[in-house]
Amino acid sequence: MQTESHSKGTFSALSLCKDAVGENIFCVSNCDDLLLKEDVENTVKQHIPGIGLSSAVMPWYYLGIDVVDEFVTGFRRHVKEDGLTIQDNFSNGFYVLTPEIFDMEPVLTRDGEMGLPQTLFTNINIYPLKAFDFKKWQSVNGPEDMVGAERFINNK
Repeated sequence: MQTESHSKGTFSALSLCKDAVGENIFCVSNCDDLLLKEDVENTVKQHIPGIGLSSAVMPWYYLGIDVVDEFVTGFRRHVKEDGLTIQDNFSNGFYVLTPEIFDMEPVLTRDGEMGLPQTLFTNINIYPLKAFDFKKWQSVNGPEDMVGAERFINNK
């Protein structure tokens, strides 16, 4: 459990599970993202480290993901001048990982949290990530996303 004295962020929370993971390949899923069961199953059965990606319209400050030959090559920052929202490939918060990630130096986000995608992107040259295409994804960041979440759950 993360405490006030413990670092924050997805990578920090994940590091608390290191002993439970052991030497196994494992999945991480953000708790505020809705995904299709079939997309998750198709990803897991490939048994290779990777990151779930979805084409979506998101706020300009989200990182776009670059892919070549089905593997992530990096990320790109958008600029506000492109508009308040932008259509691109984004991480949907689902990862298939191996215990080697625990050997990586965590990368801090702008707000000082230990970021999982940021750490993975920084180490992309030594830790390749397959780009898993997800057909559908709904981010639920706040009350304003509840209508979209209800539509997602009701398959509309």
